[in-house]
Amino acid sequence: GRPCNRELTQNSTSWTKIREGVDDEMFCGKIIFNETSGIPEALEWQGVCIQGTCFQCSSVPIPSIPFAHCEDGRSCRYDGVFTIAPAGMLSWSYFWYQPMEVVFFTALLFGTITLLAFFVMLIY
Repeated sequence: GRPCNRELTQNSTSWTKIREGVDDEMFCGKIIFNETSGIPEALEWQGVCIQGTCFQCSSVPIPSIPFAHCEDGRSCRYDGVFTIAPAGMLSWSYFWYQPMEVVFFTALLFGTITLLAFFVMLIY
């Protein structure tokens, strides 16, 4: 993410005080300004400023256990990016971002194949 100032994104109405060309570059989000007056008209999106870096979202207080927070299935991944994950961290969109799950499912797959081979050998 790009650099940001946390003081500019503290509450949901702070975007109305942002001045175009003055402090809009350090705001974590996208504001639509009036072309002639430069006054903020609309907020397209507002992110989260974490340690001076802008992220789309934050899954505080437990970032390692993300669940689907939005009704449309959006969930905040550990790297601060929204992803469609209706089942939270059990969704396929999290699979490659959770190294322990990849190891677990790989071991589970090999264990299942081994057990199946063992039972087939017992039967014959």
